[in-house]
Amino acid sequence: MRKGLFGLLAGAAIAFSACQGAATPSPAASSTPQASPSAATSPSPAPSPTPIDYESLLFAYNYNPTPGTKGGKVIISDWQAANQLNPAYSNAFANSQVYAATMRALFTVTADGHWKPDLAAKMPKFSDNTIRPDATGTGFSVDLELRPNLKWSDGQPATMNDLKYTWQFITDPNNPGISTVGYDEIDKIDVTDDLHATVHFKEAFAGFYGVIGGFFFPQHYFTTVDIKNANKSLYPLSPDIKNAVTIGPFKYSTASADTIELVRDDNWAGPADACGGAACLDAVTYKYYPDNKDGMIADFLAG
Repeated sequence: MRKGLFGLLAGAAIAFSACQGAATPSPAASSTPQASPSAATSPSPAPSPTPIDYESLLFAYNYNPTPGTKGGKVIISDWQAANQLNPAYSNAFANSQVYAATMRALFTVTADGHWKPDLAAKMPKFSDNTIRPDATGTGFSVDLELRPNLKWSDGQPATMNDLKYTWQFITDPNNPGISTVGYDEIDKIDVTDDLHATVHFKEAFAGFYGVIGGFFFPQHYFTTVDIKNANKSLYPLSPDIKNAVTIGPFKYSTASADTIELVRDDNWAGPADACGGAACLDAVTYKYYPDNKDGMIADFLAG
């Protein structure tokens, strides 16, 4: 590739030979031969730097959840309200808190700072040739694999055709107010079968893990509305959100400007975490106090 996907930093150790001092000449009247100067001693070369294990740097996460207890509910509050539940249009923190429960991604970043497969079966790597440069040297391809048996919240299977549709949806010129950064570096996605696809980038692009490892959307749900209205019609802040299609341990029950209620999604077949795959909690409620932090604290103290 013309531009390397990873920059390697190497320190150069430069050893300087010690300068020899000039020998002191013998007195002119003396016939004693001049002593030869002592040979200069060169310092030992600096040790070579320890090679960096880039795959450990990227992927060596340490995540071992303790067993959870199934059942119960929790209320989560914030003084900033979630106002857009379609992750195609917003990554604001209040919104992202909800997406974490309802719209999982192919990859995630762990608390100790490493990439971890989430809906993907594994991380693509250079070492196993699932990431490889083109013969032309300009672009590169990435092979992706989904976990088997993934389902959307309505029971429909999640497949690589949904991933391809997501790229087409985001780059559609009729889609208003959406960022295409990274997705516009992709020039094709070849779907091999429901679980396998190859994403082709037309040039070197360092942010590829974040793009292909992000959210992907249910084609059968997104195509029920005109793409020009997708930012308003999908995942509405209304009781109709119960019909929205998600992929995560929770799905929507109801939503309004100040309250979002989630219930366990029994179709969730993602990573088996604390409760064996299904969510431990029965329900989660997000209760918002827009621009009223004092009111939120007062209600917390009052129980």
